[in-house]
Amino acid sequence: MESPELRIFQCVAEELSFSRAADRLGYVQSNITLRIQKLEQELGVPLFERTNKGVTLLPAGEKLLHYANQVINLLEEGKKEVAATPAQAVLRIGATQTFAAQRLPVLLSRYNRDFPQVQISMKTGNQMELLRHVAHGELDGAFISDQFHDEHVEAVMNWEEELVLISSSSDSHPLEQPIIVNAFPDCPYRRRLLEWFDQQDQQPVSVMEFDTLNAILTGVKEGMGISLLPKSVVPPDVSCIPLPDGLRHVGIQFIVKRTAAKPEALTSFIQMLEKDK
Repeated sequence: MESPELRIFQCVAEELSFSRAADRLGYVQSNITLRIQKLEQELGVPLFERTNKGVTLLPAGEKLLHYANQVINLLEEGKKEVAATPAQAVLRIGATQTFAAQRLPVLLSRYNRDFPQVQISMKTGNQMELLRHVAHGELDGAFISDQFHDEHVEAVMNWEEELVLISSSSDSHPLEQPIIVNAFPDCPYRRRLLEWFDQQDQQPVSVMEFDTLNAILTGVKEGMGISLLPKSVVPPDVSCIPLPDGLRHVGIQFIVKRTAAKPEALTSFIQMLEKDK
């Protein structure tokens, strides 16, 4: 059993699809299928149950995934420790689009002034993508706007962010307008907006899904509907409607991989955050 086979197995287990795993890894699907079959033959047990809708993990697959995650994480940590030198240190930070649009560039700019020798990399994504990247060691840390459940990840900093309803029209009640939300179902702002409708015993007139923060803001400005976003990213020409106290704030967390030792570049970034808080 080699590490490439474990990485392929891990990817199929996460995607629950041979085709999606092939796309993510840049392989042809037949290669993925053959590698998994060889792994199952080597272990003497099936790892996946194949269906028309994809695959599901069998008990043996669940056990192997637990150990595969540990092995791959150790390999990634070892590779970083061996390859990193003070002159080549890299800080890889992830964030949701809303946090990246307003606060993260300021933080990274300040860090760059204090540590110019560190190469900085920034990646945006949705909550689950960022969580997975941190857990797998593909990011040193990430800012997310929600609670998480992963034994390989821990939160080292917490903030609160004010949320507002936004609209371009004051002529009609917000409940009578369509809503514009992120296309990702687990987006915390999307969930909070739907929760507000539930509290009013109402259902949205219609739901429009956009992929980016800019698209959502433009849709609101054009009068297509209302949305819910952090107040810090709303431009002055968009009307803000306060939310009830129970919905007005959402937590922001900076998450890192749960390890005994953290890279020096990450440690200095966390120390900067603590001073800034």
